[in-house]
Amino acid sequence: MALTAATSPSSLPQSSLREQHAGDLRSSPPAVIFNNHLMRSQLNYQFTRPLSLRLILDYNAVLPNASLIALDRTKRVTGDILLTYLVHPGTALYVGYTDRRENLALDDAFPGGLRLTRSPGVSTGRQFFAKVSYLLRF
Repeated sequence: MALTAATSPSSLPQSSLREQHAGDLRSSPPAVIFNNHLMRSQLNYQFTRPLSLRLILDYNAVLPNASLIALDRTKRVTGDILLTYLVHPGTALYVGYTDRRENLALDDAFPGGLRLTRSPGVSTGRQFFAKVSYLLRF
């Protein structure tokens, strides 16, 4: 099942929200084997014709029935920010940042080991980037 909503009350800003639930059911006896929740929220803001900002927030969770399947209960939240200065198609400057958080923590009982937690509170991937592209016309 998927649900998508988009709003743009004016030319600035534009936002969208997409939610999707998937899972697998066992028919005899009826039981949920696992649920997969996917959510994505996106906000676009156009400051001027060449300058724009995009924010994206993603949520992904796999929630298994431990008595029916051997999957880990995982939850992940990722946030992305992208600032774009587009002079013309092919010539642009991009500056961005991304941060991914998962439901993991260091396990004190096992040095170097990890354990699952209830909420995605630990940063597992963080990145800052910049890209310049220039279109050479001949």
